Amino acid sequence: MRVLKSIFTLGRGSRLRQFTLGLGVMFWAGVSQGLPVEDIPMAPQDLDEVQSSSIEGEYLATFGERLAQAARSNGAGRYSSSRCYQFVWADLRQVLGGHIDSTSVPSQSAYQFGDWADRNPGQLASTFKLRKLNVYPEVAPLGSVIVWDPGQCGYSSRHGHIEIAVGGGRACSDFCGPIATTCSVPRIYAPLETTSPTWCDQRALAICLRYGGGQPCYPRSGCEG
Repeated sequence: MRVLKSIFTLGRGSRLRQFTLGLGVMFWAGVSQGLPVEDIPMAPQDLDEVQSSSIEGEYLATFGERLAQAARSNGAGRYSSSRCYQFVWADLRQVLGGHIDSTSVPSQSAYQFGDWADRNPGQLASTFKLRKLNVYPEVAPLGSVIVWDPGQCGYSSRHGHIEIAVGGGRACSDFCGPIATTCSVPRIYAPLETTSPTWCDQRALAICLRYGGGQPCYPRSGCEG
């Protein structure tokens, strides 16, 4: 997954996750509590609408949508080619321009983008229009860059993984697929214009709390406990 920043070759692949099983567990949990079927909460069908309204005035909507569209268009294959960082960089370059090539961002491994971003939050905001957001990946705003550390969630033990949230619980890099939600939380860099964003996906919080998630539900939704 070595990155050649100037290359703009594109492709994509897929990952599987047990999302349907999770919905089934939620359904039967509701039935066992005697809830009417119509009152059993389900995961949002389209998180984009919830996300946009949750961060109105702080979310860089045009930029986020353009970046998500670039990722969707460029990740047109079905399988990973082990070039996730190369593809994400190409998406960023397409939307932001070639000047990002002159930054000091390391180009060897996907996780290094996150390490650089954490060390350079000011340049991350000024050059990439991104700010770190401590939420679970399934509620990441459209166009967010998601960084997985080496070995995290089954990704490369050497390079990790990087992808862009494109809506509907999916993300793209050199492939498009569901965002992994059954392992530890990745680093997320979202298209935001403030350093302390007000982020609260109240529907995700309500679903989590209703099924006994407790305090861990708050960071998942971005709401304060």
